[in-house]
Amino acid sequence: MMSGSRAILTFGLMVCCIGPAVAEDAPACASFAWSVARDRTAFAATNLPLLASGSTLPAGTGAVQVALKPAADVALPVQSERMAKPGDLTGILDRAD
Repeated sequence: MMSGSRAILTFGLMVCCIGPAVAEDAPACASFAWSVARDRTAFAATNLPLLASGSTLPAGTGAVQVALKPAADVALPVQSERMAKPGDLTGILDRAD
């Protein structure tokens, strides 16, 4: 019985060790039904504009950084389904039409 348990334990450890290594071969978003390559490139830029939470995103703007605030200080347009925890941060932007 011990040898069977050891085989199961060994197999389980192999799956745990090999699984993450195989998963790292492709990014998680590679399995999406649409390409996110353009979005990934936009967010990889080093000179993204920084917008304060509550400000308006100018028309035609791509990726931006949002300065987050404590969740208690931000009025969301739709109440979150879960209560904010102490230390949670959030941010919101308006979109220019």
